[in-house]
Amino acid sequence: MKAFISNGGLLGLTEAVNLGVPVMIIPFFGDQFLNGIAAQESGLGKVLQFEDITEETVSENLKQLLSPE
Repeated sequence: MKAFISNGGLLGLTEAVNLGVPVMIIPFFGDQFLNGIAAQESGLGKVLQFEDITEETVSENLKQLLSPE
């Protein structure tokens, strides 16, 4: 797996951390927003808000996650 698209739930993020896979987080409710912020600040992934989803934003976020820094 090259990247994981997730709602930002704790169990999915735990698996991503364990496997070292970058995550695109699209939070919907509850703790997902705070989990997304924490993951983005730690460099684990990027947060994309549901209302901002377009083909271009998803593509750009995936490119950023998959490109070496």
